[in-house]
Amino acid sequence: MALTQKAIDLIKHYESLHDGDLKKLGIQPKLDPVGIWTIGWGHAVTDPVTKKQLKGAENKLKAESLYPNFDERQANDLLLRDTAAFESAVRALVPKTLKEDQIGALVAMAFNIGMGNFKTSSTLTAILKGDIKTAGDKMLLWNKATDINGVKVELKGLTYRRMSERDLLVSGVLKFYNV
Repeated sequence: MALTQKAIDLIKHYESLHDGDLKKLGIQPKLDPVGIWTIGWGHAVTDPVTKKQLKGAENKLKAESLYPNFDERQANDLLLRDTAAFESAVRALVPKTLKEDQIGALVAMAFNIGMGNFKTSSTLTAILKGDIKTAGDKMLLWNKATDINGVKVELKGLTYRRMSERDLLVSGVLKFYNV
């Protein structure tokens, strides 16, 4: 199955197609608020040697070398590949009775917090109990990130994103809160 357009729109809205260096042509990787290099619509850059997410300002040249001449078409293609993998993983965990917008909301969340975190989340626990409203409320707890100093801080953008994901999960309505 393909992810709903609402879910894709949600991810694109909150990830934004960012450009790490406006002085260069094309789209370059950007360091996100928690120190991970990303490209396009929030794709985490992976170190080809260690297979781990590339982190830290000291890895700027390495991140840029992995994505030379990157453009919006490539960003869209990469997003579709990424979300397909997350969708497959989420569908394997949740009841088959969920609506497509509900799946989309969960995929958008998992894409942002990672499958490891999603698998152990109280959001998934509530979904498995059949309690969609509680699952939506539990999404709101995921509005913090660990900064480069190892401190958990609330990020307003995550608060808005979780509110949008909750609305899509609970009511099927896509609303943006940071406009």
